[in-house]
Amino acid sequence: MKTFKFLIIICFLFSNCDETDKGNLVNYKFYIKNETGKSFSLSLFKQNNSLFSSTSINIDSIELLDEGFLDPGFDIQFSLTKDLDSAEFIFSDGKKLVQTYFNRGINDTINNVLSSSYFKMSNSNEITKTFFFTLSENDYLRAK
Repeated sequence: MKTFKFLIIICFLFSNCDETDKGNLVNYKFYIKNETGKSFSLSLFKQNNSLFSSTSINIDSIELLDEGFLDPGFDIQFSLTKDLDSAEFIFSDGKKLVQTYFNRGINDTINNVLSSSYFKMSNSNEITKTFFFTLSENDYLRAK
Protein backbone atom coordinates (compact mmCIF):
# COMPACT_ATOMS: atom_id res chain seq x y z
CA MET A 1 0.00 0.00 0.00
CA LYS A 2 2.90 2.37 0.75
CA THR A 3 4.28 1.74 -2.73
CA PHE A 4 0.92 2.55 -4.27
CA LYS A 5 0.66 5.85 -2.34
CA PHE A 6 4.24 6.70 -3.32
CA LEU A 7 3.45 6.07 -7.01
CA ILE A 8 0.32 8.23 -6.80
CA ILE A 9 2.35 11.10 -5.30
CA ILE A 10 5.07 10.78 -7.95
CA CYS A 11 2.48 10.72 -10.75
CA PHE A 12 0.82 13.82 -9.33
CA LEU A 13 4.13 15.68 -9.10
CA PHE A 14 5.14 14.81 -12.68
CA SER A 15 1.72 15.66 -14.07
CA ASN A 16 2.15 19.22 -12.80
CA CYS A 17 5.59 19.59 -14.36
CA ASP A 18 6.04 20.82 -17.89
CA GLU A 19 9.24 20.34 -19.88
CA THR A 20 9.26 24.01 -20.74
CA ASP A 21 7.68 26.69 -18.67
CA LYS A 22 6.40 28.81 -21.54
CA GLY A 23 5.54 31.59 -19.10
CA ASN A 24 9.24 32.46 -18.90
CA LEU A 25 10.05 31.94 -22.57
CA VAL A 26 9.99 34.37 -25.47
CA ASN A 27 7.81 33.51 -28.47
CA TYR A 28 9.66 34.19 -31.70
CA LYS A 29 8.38 34.22 -35.28
CA PHE A 30 10.34 34.34 -38.54
CA TYR A 31 8.55 35.54 -41.69
CA ILE A 32 9.59 35.82 -45.32
CA LYS A 33 8.43 38.80 -47.36
CA ASN A 34 8.30 38.73 -51.17
CA GLU A 35 9.37 42.00 -52.80
CA THR A 36 10.83 40.45 -55.97
CA GLY A 37 7.98 41.36 -58.30
CA LYS A 38 7.55 37.64 -59.10
CA SER A 39 5.83 34.84 -57.24
CA PHE A 40 8.12 31.97 -56.26
CA SER A 41 8.26 28.62 -54.52
CA LEU A 42 10.69 28.13 -51.66
CA SER A 43 11.99 24.65 -50.91
CA LEU A 44 14.10 24.00 -47.82
CA PHE A 45 16.37 20.95 -47.81
CA LYS A 46 17.97 19.00 -44.95
CA GLN A 47 21.66 18.10 -44.85
CA ASN A 48 20.97 14.73 -46.52
CA ASN A 49 19.33 16.65 -49.42
CA SER A 50 15.83 15.47 -48.50
CA LEU A 51 13.02 18.00 -48.75
CA PHE A 52 12.16 19.58 -45.39
CA SER A 53 9.37 21.88 -46.54
CA SER A 54 8.08 23.70 -49.58
CA THR A 55 5.81 26.70 -49.90
CA SER A 56 4.62 29.08 -52.60
CA ILE A 57 4.85 32.79 -51.97
CA ASN A 58 2.90 35.27 -54.06
CA ILE A 59 4.01 38.77 -55.06
CA ASP A 60 4.00 41.20 -52.11
CA SER A 61 2.92 38.52 -49.63
CA ILE A 62 4.34 37.44 -46.28
CA GLU A 63 4.59 33.83 -45.07
CA LEU A 64 5.54 32.38 -41.69
CA LEU A 65 8.72 30.28 -41.94
CA ASP A 66 9.43 29.32 -38.36
CA GLU A 67 8.21 29.96 -34.83
CA GLY A 68 8.81 28.65 -31.36
CA PHE A 69 9.82 29.49 -27.82
CA LEU A 70 13.26 30.28 -26.45
CA ASP A 71 14.77 31.24 -23.12
CA PRO A 72 15.25 35.04 -23.14
CA GLY A 73 18.93 34.62 -22.18
CA PHE A 74 19.80 32.95 -25.51
CA ASP A 75 20.44 34.60 -28.84
CA ILE A 76 17.41 34.08 -31.03
CA GLN A 77 18.31 32.48 -34.33
CA PHE A 78 16.31 31.05 -37.17
CA SER A 79 15.89 27.66 -35.49
CA LEU A 80 15.62 25.66 -38.69
CA THR A 81 19.23 26.36 -39.66
CA LYS A 82 20.45 23.55 -37.42
CA ASP A 83 18.47 21.12 -39.58
CA LEU A 84 18.80 22.75 -42.99
CA ASP A 85 21.45 22.65 -45.66
CA SER A 86 20.02 24.65 -48.55
CA ALA A 87 17.16 26.77 -49.81
CA GLU A 88 15.93 26.88 -53.39
CA PHE A 89 13.83 29.72 -54.76
CA ILE A 90 12.15 28.97 -58.09
CA PHE A 91 10.53 32.04 -59.61
CA SER A 92 7.39 32.06 -61.75
CA ASP A 93 9.49 32.58 -64.91
CA GLY A 94 11.68 29.53 -64.14
CA LYS A 95 14.75 31.38 -62.83
CA LYS A 96 16.33 29.74 -59.77
CA LEU A 97 18.29 31.04 -56.77
CA VAL A 98 19.99 28.45 -54.53
CA GLN A 99 21.44 29.30 -51.12
CA THR A 100 23.35 27.06 -48.71
CA TYR A 101 23.85 27.27 -44.97
CA PHE A 102 26.79 29.56 -44.21
CA ASN A 103 28.79 26.94 -42.25
CA ARG A 104 28.74 24.34 -45.03
CA GLY A 105 31.34 25.21 -47.64
CA ILE A 106 30.18 27.03 -50.76
CA ASN A 107 27.46 29.44 -49.79
CA ASP A 108 25.52 32.48 -50.80
CA THR A 109 26.58 35.24 -48.41
CA ILE A 110 24.27 37.84 -49.92
CA ASN A 111 20.87 38.04 -48.17
CA ASN A 112 20.86 34.33 -47.23
CA VAL A 113 17.49 33.08 -45.90
CA LEU A 114 19.31 30.40 -43.88
CA SER A 115 21.21 32.95 -41.81
CA SER A 116 19.40 34.75 -39.00
CA SER A 117 21.66 37.78 -39.51
CA TYR A 118 19.58 38.65 -42.60
CA PHE A 119 16.33 38.71 -40.64
CA LYS A 120 15.35 42.15 -39.37
CA MET A 121 13.47 42.46 -36.08
CA SER A 122 10.26 44.42 -36.46
CA ASN A 123 8.56 43.77 -33.16
CA SER A 124 10.20 43.11 -29.84
CA ASN A 125 8.92 42.96 -26.31
CA GLU A 126 9.37 40.60 -23.36
CA ILE A 127 6.82 38.14 -24.73
CA THR A 128 7.21 38.11 -28.53
CA LYS A 129 9.96 38.83 -31.05
CA THR A 130 9.07 39.04 -34.75
CA PHE A 131 11.66 38.90 -37.54
CA PHE A 132 11.32 39.44 -41.29
CA PHE A 133 13.49 38.23 -44.15
CA THR A 134 12.85 40.15 -47.36
CA LEU A 135 13.58 38.64 -50.73
CA SER A 136 14.05 41.66 -53.00
CA GLU A 137 14.27 42.42 -56.69
CA ASN A 138 18.08 42.37 -56.33
CA ASP A 139 17.84 38.75 -55.17
CA TYR A 140 15.71 37.94 -58.21
CA LEU A 141 18.34 39.54 -60.46
CA ARG A 142 20.99 37.17 -59.00
CA ALA A 143 18.87 34.14 -59.96
CA LYS A 144 19.87 32.11 -63.01
